[in-house]
Amino acid sequence: TRGTVGGHVITGSPEITARRLSAPSAHPPVDSPLSRLDESRGEIAKAWLQRFVERASLEEIERLPMPRLVRELPELVSEIARAAARPPAAPPDGDYLDWAQRLVELTGRDSIAAQELVRDLAVLQSAMIATLHRGLDRIDPVAALETVERLAELFSAMQADAVGEVLTV
Repeated sequence: TRGTVGGHVITGSPEITARRLSAPSAHPPVDSPLSRLDESRGEIAKAWLQRFVERASLEEIERLPMPRLVRELPELVSEIARAAARPPAAPPDGDYLDWAQRLVELTGRDSIAAQELVRDLAVLQSAMIATLHRGLDRIDPVAALETVERLAELFSAMQADAVGEVLTV
């Protein structure tokens, strides 16, 4: 006899079976913030588009390059997410400005005011952070916060570089 648990006598060694080893855990697996953002990139693009359309004029909506937007915005989200997952060293020169310029092109605008650009970037940042927030039940909270901090740094750099470019043109 090995002992008792709750009035039950335990004898011998516990039996380990393949069924017990493969039984689902009470704790779901933990995703990385990058995998959450990457898996949700289409949803993030859709959230950005919905917010863009809500504040756009009919003329702006008509100019949206929808097939290109549907193809390219999710990839842009993935690129930004991968950059947020890297150590805080800055990406190569030009990435920030390139990302902002690509977002401008996806709006269908011929030119853009600094205020519109900052708003478009802020909406994308907000959609990415909201995705992390909705996934907190499956993401390590510390890793999620680190990713949010990194996204804030990246989007601030994009805004600064892009607004600087708009103001110097």
